[in-house]
Amino acid sequence: MGLKLLTEISLPPHKSKGGFDHAAYLSSQGLLYVAHTANDCVDIINCAQDRYLESIGNLKSVAAFLLTLVSQHSLSQSHHFVHL
Repeated sequence: MGLKLLTEISLPPHKSKGGFDHAAYLSSQGLLYVAHTANDCVDIINCAQDRYLESIGNLKSVAAFLLTLVSQHSLSQSHHFVHL
């Protein structure tokens, strides 16, 4: 069984070379946090509404920030990491 494209969500354009790194989905919030390394930020996507919400900027070590953000949530919450 392969992946099926359901929709596309526009994110801010890259400000420099690079792209994306890790992503984390917090099912309790329905939010996807994506490490946008080209912009030194984390992009936040509302998965229920299929829309970009905002970016948390000025994060030089964006992948490390993402892991810290998710680790602060309760271990009983369901979260998944994806390497993009």
